[in-house]
Amino acid sequence: MSSLKPAAILDGLKALPDEDMAPSVVSKGQIRVIAFLLGTSAALVGVNSSFLSADIPGPSIILLVIALIAVLLTPAGATILKQRLTILDAAFIFYMLVRVLVETYNSVQLDHPPYSQILIGQLQIYLITWPPRLLIKNREDLGVFLRAFAWPAAFVAILALAQLLRVPGVQEWILANVRGDGLEARVAEGRQDIRATSTIGHWTYLGGYLSCVTAMVAVEILSQKNRTRARAMTAGSIVLIGLLLVGQVTTLTFATIALAGAILAVTILRMGVRPLVVLVILISGAVAWAVFGQQVQERIDYQSATSTYNDPSLAWLPSTVAYRLRIWESETFPSIFQRPITGWGTQLYDFTLTWPARPSYLAWLSPESQWLSLWITGGIISLGVFVLVLIAALVTILRARRVLGKTLDPVIVLFIGLLIISCISSQFSAPGSPYVFWALIGSLIPFAQHTRDRKNGTEAIRLGGATTGRGSLR
Repeated sequence: MSSLKPAAILDGLKALPDEDMAPSVVSKGQIRVIAFLLGTSAALVGVNSSFLSADIPGPSIILLVIALIAVLLTPAGATILKQRLTILDAAFIFYMLVRVLVETYNSVQLDHPPYSQILIGQLQIYLITWPPRLLIKNREDLGVFLRAFAWPAAFVAILALAQLLRVPGVQEWILANVRGDGLEARVAEGRQDIRATSTIGHWTYLGGYLSCVTAMVAVEILSQKNRTRARAMTAGSIVLIGLLLVGQVTTLTFATIALAGAILAVTILRMGVRPLVVLVILISGAVAWAVFGQQVQERIDYQSATSTYNDPSLAWLPSTVAYRLRIWESETFPSIFQRPITGWGTQLYDFTLTWPARPSYLAWLSPESQWLSLWITGGIISLGVFVLVLIAALVTILRARRVLGKTLDPVIVLFIGLLIISCISSQFSAPGSPYVFWALIGSLIPFAQHTRDRKNGTEAIRLGGATTGRGSLR
């Protein structure tokens, strides 16, 4: 194996030559099929099973199970017992255990039934990290997986566009088949300020989903940057990004639009300005402004207005941020400080439940923050352990970056952006971002393990290969 200086590993998109990576263990066709199943599962996360039967899981769960079974039936599935536990596995398992224990404790202390689905939701997110880590052995596998996973998002973006254009039948189908209380409430009130929800169920979560897929496609493009034979596929991915950006604008959510823009900017910096990229951006921007320019302007005007929910002293802030501050001050923090250690229980904001003990401060339907949601429902214990999960994810990204170089810069931008947006939205637990984000992290685990192997001097261990026999966390 050729020796590489650390600077070369960190700075180059091709820090390790392809021959230094392990050969694929499954065909590219198998990777495409399984990745497409997972991507479709993520794309349909808000769709219910009402059009089939109320007694069966939604299509998202069904497709996830099919994908997991399909992986196990491939040669890659035979290596599952040889996989080493990583720091991410340890953090995830610990987090799930803590959430169950805290929920059980709260149910006993506050005399309400525990939330029976608390483990299932977290387990689904954890399981989606496994197919990519089993399938991916090198950069080419990574590109194939990410590309196939991302393409179902094209349907999500097109449906969002049709929804905001009021194409006949689209809104009715979404209302009947997609879980989304916010959209249902606006339609019932006869409001005209409808924002796209597509198959995700909420405009903010749709924006998070599209941002995650945008980062995924950006990594795929950068990973193929210097491959002449991949130019046609790269062109298709660039067009997909343009479609995702148009879909992003339909959410009218400035935070996720800005995140997608930042991901696109760092991608252009890394790959260089190309005529096709410029053309796609110009066309996407022109289409988005021509179709939704008035709605974007109305949204800007709304953000600068002071409503009855806002404190006039906060008029300098966007209205949606100002009303959140008021809610946090008058409802969320007083409730948190009553039970700061373990919180009140996962279903605290389900006001249809007749709990004997509930904080009297609450009136709004949501804490409007990922971090405050974890704190108020699961206490500082749950919040602290989830921070450990995110630290494990960051460690995975940084280790993988030592192999993949600046190819992963869009992922770093995505990670930072989601942390910021989660201050005003639950991006890591609500439908939308989690499936895509954790599948992306799962696809980086083999490269992170390879970095760890090289650091420990285990040069003979191939990427994704056998265990060291020491059982240590990697």
